[in-house]
Order: sequence, then C-alpha cells, then structure tokens
Amino acid sequence: MTSSLANFITKYNIDAEGEEELILLLNESLKNINLESTELKEIKTETKTEIKVKSNQRYKSRKAEEFAKEHGLNMEDFEEIEISKKDVERKIKERTQESLQETKMIKPVDTIKNVKKERVICSGLNKRGEACKAVGTVKPEGAKRMYCYRHAEDFALYEIEDEDD
Repeated sequence: MTSSLANFITKYNIDAEGEEELILLLNESLKNINLESTELKEIKTETKTEIKVKSNQRYKSRKAEEFAKEHGLNMEDFEEIEISKKDVERKIKERTQESLQETKMIKPVDTIKNVKKERVICSGLNKRGEACKAVGTVKPEGAKRMYCYRHAEDFALYEIEDEDD
C-alpha cells in the first residue's frame, strides 16, 4: 500500500505537508472503517440471538396450536417461548378488546356508572355444539345478544333472525 501511496504522491506532485495530511486522512478513514465494522458485527450477533430465541418457540400442546390457527394467530404474535392454550386465549381476548374499543362498540368501564350489572350467559356455542357457559360480557355492534370474549369476534354465526323481531 505504501508503494501505491508513493506513486500517487509523485503523480500529482504533492509536497511534504500534503503527504502528511494525506496519510493522516487515510489513517482516520481506516480507524472509522474498523469501528463501523465492529459495530455491524455486534448488531449482527444481536439479531442472530433474537432469531435463535424465536426459533426455539413452540406450542405446549397440539390443542394450543390448533386453537391459535383457528383464530388466525402465529408464533410471531407471542413473546413466550412455550405457548400454552391459556396464552392463546389471552391473546384472543386482548385482540378482541382492542378491536372493540377501536370501533367503539363497547363503552370503557370508566364511563359506565350506576348501572346494575346483570349476569348474562354467552349466546355462543362451543365445539361440541353445546351452549357456552361463560358470562356474556360483550355486546358487539349489531348483535342482539351478549357474548364472551371468545365468541364476540364471530357473533354473526350465532345470531339467528327471528320472524317475531
């Protein structure tokens, strides 16, 4: 490299002061390049460890995996390494609450005052075709009945048009 530098200096007739300045600039540039490459290496190793943690992620049971797929959830939606059915249910509940609050289908708990709470059973059906035994806490917009957080998402499947209505 020194011979290339000497050829450059003689080709462009650079004096001694310019030569010193050129060498200083090259040294600084090399230092900066070295620092940047070490920073990039650190970033790459951090992302690799994050990917490894995500790749170790798994469902605790087949039921949990099926339940997640049924509700359109992937492993990327969870922070947990081992995903249980309860984790999936919690995520579904969070997603339902967020979507209902975004569309203002339900009133926040703070705004409801002096209202007598009734215990209403969910109008949804479970996988066996039996009535859901959970408490109906959500009444989505356009629904006639109350549903639990699991069935509020697809309440239209359980709504039947009565001729009397």
